[in-house]
Amino acid sequence: KVGIGDTPDLGALHVKTADSGASADSGADELVLENSGDTGMTILSGQTSSGSIRFGDSEDNDTGIIIYNHGSTPYMRFFSNGSEAVRILNNQHLVVGTTTEYSGTTGNITAARQIDIGADDANLKTLFFNRNAAEGEIGGIAAGITGFSTMGRINFVAEGVAGGSQSSSIRFKTTESATESERMRIASNGRLLLNKTSSQSTPARFDVTRNAGEHSINSFYNATGNSSHFAFWNPNGIVGTINTNGSATSYNTSSDARLKNVTGEAKGLE
Repeated sequence: KVGIGDTPDLGALHVKTADSGASADSGADELVLENSGDTGMTILSGQTSSGSIRFGDSEDNDTGIIIYNHGSTPYMRFFSNGSEAVRILNNQHLVVGTTTEYSGTTGNITAARQIDIGADDANLKTLFFNRNAAEGEIGGIAAGITGFSTMGRINFVAEGVAGGSQSSSIRFKTTESATESERMRIASNGRLLLNKTSSQSTPARFDVTRNAGEHSINSFYNATGNSSHFAFWNPNGIVGTINTNGSATSYNTSSDARLKNVTGEAKGLE
């Protein structure tokens, strides 16, 4: 053992300023730096050069590397199995699986493929957005193409932050002709708004606004046999349906049948 300082004896090379009261792990005691207060190691390099720590074995002397590149735009690189895996840029952005941010991106994390959130247990996994502010957008998920505006977005919006009365909505946006517009909203009360941002004066659980020449709802069955398109329920079960076959539509009810048949004749009580 080689010691430097105040009676060092904890490793093959032990540099000791003062006693910390700790002992070195036997799996990492070739070099031990010790002090009773803050302790550190400094690697000094040229202004345009790099400093590094390398991990090797008998087959590869630098299979793992940590490199800090100096210069006008410094960055830090982390290598695994001989290849660069992660880079921290000079703007503190994190790049994973690639070496540069993609053109047009402004996010704090750039990943070459996908980001998974998971663990080997049954606990809920959550991507959580938090903002220290009052009402407004908290966070969201967006997709885009390099050189173009976003091509889709989901926003989480705080609409009230007073204690005991917090409320929020989820808003879905798409892009058409380079213009991003809200297409659907789940309101704080659970109402679904399609192609609109507020309910009618007499609100429904589902509100839709359509353009000229469009249907509000299409229900399609990919065959010509009998098909039920809509069913109406109450606590007693199904109380009515709208069905089709190859050539006609039937409106069915479990109560009295005060309906008209296809010839326009009134039907009596059944």
